[in-house]
Amino acid sequence: MNEQAEPSAVLNADPLLDVPQAAEYLGTSQRHMRLLTSQCAITVTRVGNKVRFRKSVLNTYITTRTTPAKVAE
Repeated sequence: MNEQAEPSAVLNADPLLDVPQAAEYLGTSQRHMRLLTSQCAITVTRVGNKVRFRKSVLNTYITTRTTPAKVAE
């Protein structure tokens, strides 16, 4: 039998955050989140005229901008 996850279960595992929630998650301002959106620096999901951010997209954004610390010689 082929078992697949329910679509609603998959979406609940990757919640949509609004601008204030996404800004708090990244530790930045709402203004900075809007700037990232306008520059297309981060992928958004539009629900009607509302902008939402998938938590997985925010995690990817963090990961791709993380650099290792430099060790002093």
